Amino acid sequence: MKKFYCLVLLAALFLIKISNANAALSQGDLAVIGMNGDFDDPTSTKRSFAVVALSSIAKDEVIYFTDRGWVNAFGSTSAHFVGSLANPPLAGTYTNEGTFQWKPSAIIPAGTVITFKIDLAARVVSGVKGDGIALPSAELSILPSTWTNINLTANPWPAGTGDQILIYQGTQSNPTFIYAFNNLRWSSSTNVANGWFTNPDSIEPTNFFPAYCELPTSLNTNCSLGFLTNPNNNTRYTNTIYNPTLTSGTKEVWLDDITNPAKWNNTTSGNTPYNFTQGFGSGEITFFNMGALPVSLARYFAKVEGGAVKLEWSTATETDNSHFEIEHSTDAKNFKMIGFIEANGSSSVRRDYTWYDNRPLNGTNYYRLVQIDYDGKTTKYGIKSLRFGPPTELSPYLYPNPAVETVTIPLSGKTSRVDLLDANGTLLRQLAIRENEINVIVPVNNLLMGTYFIRLHTEVGIISSKFVKF
Repeated sequence: MKKFYCLVLLAALFLIKISNANAALSQGDLAVIGMNGDFDDPTSTKRSFAVVALSSIAKDEVIYFTDRGWVNAFGSTSAHFVGSLANPPLAGTYTNEGTFQWKPSAIIPAGTVITFKIDLAARVVSGVKGDGIALPSAELSILPSTWTNINLTANPWPAGTGDQILIYQGTQSNPTFIYAFNNLRWSSSTNVANGWFTNPDSIEPTNFFPAYCELPTSLNTNCSLGFLTNPNNNTRYTNTIYNPTLTSGTKEVWLDDITNPAKWNNTTSGNTPYNFTQGFGSGEITFFNMGALPVSLARYFAKVEGGAVKLEWSTATETDNSHFEIEHSTDAKNFKMIGFIEANGSSSVRRDYTWYDNRPLNGTNYYRLVQIDYDGKTTKYGIKSLRFGPPTELSPYLYPNPAVETVTIPLSGKTSRVDLLDANGTLLRQLAIRENEINVIVPVNNLLMGTYFIRLHTEVGIISSKFVKF
């Protein structure tokens, strides 16, 4: 009997070992899809970057994210993170680089988008998924003795310079890389290839080691992306975001698209961070579909109509589509269903849908469209936001925000002129207001992605508000 129990125990341990071995991530299972050099806003100490899981991630996987640079092996020197060698002794001054750990407490499904926010004023990292649900704080921790520089303008990275994000498992002395992303502006463009520094002299970099990073040689070509531009001849700023045109695909298809530099947008000036929680691309994707979508969405938007919110969307094709649900939130995090529309099952022609919220709340209203298959599977589309209530004395409300084609400003009181300005305050356009006009529509389709300001000249003075152009 003892022999039998021993055999059972050994078999169980063997299965656990196999399970743990299979749970380890493969290259490209996580990919970076956005990074802000800037703080999230001028009053914040948080900096954000976003990733997507292109394979399911098992519970209790230990994953590291670092902005420390990497040096590939040269001569008799093994590959290593910059600053880890005893000679030259760089580790003591290596204070504005760091690493945090993520250990999911539940399975992360393939297609999940996660925005991480590093706040070194509080020395915490937070994460929120594309559906608005925050990661448990216990899953995330900053490694000791990292990011210790108290100058938060340069920690974890200088806004105008940027940095890299390397994702790995294992240990710092023996990492297994999952993905590498370089988002750097540097005035020296020598020894650079494909957006990464190179080391033709086979020496340890010492002059600019906080910014230095080589592409780990162990990574496949579709598991990395590098932007390393010279600010003296390139206007690219370090706020950058993936702009997908795909609606679904396998892991390999998504990786090929994500690692295509042409599929990325960036701002050209500071104080223009992206809000990654609003989604990616014109479809404002918050979940990457890893197969054929049951519904191909042709358009989806929200607008004010009278005192109500009108949501409109159209499908190009539908397969086994049961119905749509409309969800509402006041904080873009906690949603509840407020609407239901039957779908068309399966269709190969365009279908149009409309739904009204006749009782929007004062303040900002957030709406999310959810599609449900006959088998109960759901697809969540991007969040739309509209603000209701009178404009404050300091800030008019406008919609949609972020905007793609136009921005609409409801007018209250006598307004003589509307100005459009860029993030630097440069006047781009002036619009005269006709008598009795109640709304002004400003075309923005020809603007570059970034932050802009609307300024209203009213009878009570000048008031302004900002919006983001996608």
